[in-house]
Amino acid sequence: MSRFALILDYSFSAVSKNWKAVLVFFLIILLLVILHLVPFLSAVGQVVLSLVVTQLEVYYGKEFIRARSREDLISFIENSSVKKIFSENIQVSSGLFLASFLVTTLLSVLSVALLFLTGLIYDFKNLETLQGVLGYALLYLLIVITLWSTYLYLYPLGVGYVLTKEGFGEAFLGFFRIFTPTFLAKSFSFAYFKLVFLGGILFTVFSLLGIIFAVTVILLPLAAAVFYMLAVFFGALSAECYRVTFLEPDNGAGVDQ
Repeated sequence: MSRFALILDYSFSAVSKNWKAVLVFFLIILLLVILHLVPFLSAVGQVVLSLVVTQLEVYYGKEFIRARSREDLISFIENSSVKKIFSENIQVSSGLFLASFLVTTLLSVLSVALLFLTGLIYDFKNLETLQGVLGYALLYLLIVITLWSTYLYLYPLGVGYVLTKEGFGEAFLGFFRIFTPTFLAKSFSFAYFKLVFLGGILFTVFSLLGIIFAVTVILLPLAAAVFYMLAVFFGALSAECYRVTFLEPDNGAGVDQ
């Protein structure tokens, strides 16, 4: 079985064999949907959901790095209790969540600030400078798209690195390593690019499927199962990204092991 196929098998097995945890995840989503009706609690609920998803990524991702075979992974899934899934390594997932939240917030603020730095807002006030506005808009979009695409490209590698940590501080500080020259250089490997590219396509397809299910209330349990699977998938994918980039740089991603 190829490594990429193993990631998919691991993700689907986590849903089918840890169905009690999927049920708890569904109830959490249902509760947050209700809280979404209250403005202040809506923001709190979004944070809680993001933290829960991060916890799932860390819990399943850490084992994907450690396991030596499919049998090890299946055994891990079968021996995972609901309590362990949602609480083990919570310090690591909390550190990862806070670090990624800060980076995302800073990038969002920077994206808004760039509107002023490029002069886009000021030029919109004068309709006579439409050509100038289009030029500034193109410059703004180019800068913002470059910033966000670079961050999203490096994100799985940062998560994979954090999966090797054991405490809140190590996880929090470790995530920022993606902005160092070493990580930037490592991310140019073809093995990493292929993993991110293929994983990104599958992640997008399943995300759209989950959203379609979520639109229909009666299919919300299926949406929860899809999103649970996606959390496991991303955790395992991030672990594999770290493995092929730092642990076994000579191995191609997705080849038979």
